[in-house]
Amino acid sequence: MLGFDLEHRTVRAHGFELPYDYLIVAAGATTPILAMMNGAACPRLKTIEDALEIRRRILLAYELAEREAALTGKHRR
Repeated sequence: MLGFDLEHRTVRAHGFELPYDYLIVAAGATTPILAMMNGAACPRLKTIEDALEIRRRILLAYELAEREAALTGKHRR
């Protein structure tokens, strides 16, 4: 159980109390499962591996665009 005792300036969690001088409470967020990006599921960004995968996808898109431009003399907009 998680709770706040604002009068005594403590946070209660897992059977113990933690005193605080300043308390900042932030709401969490979840990855949007149904978000779409060009017909593919939107990549999440929660770990270094996720960031590296996004970087890989971006670089691959640039490489494919360069290859298409080299082969056809133009690129899609």
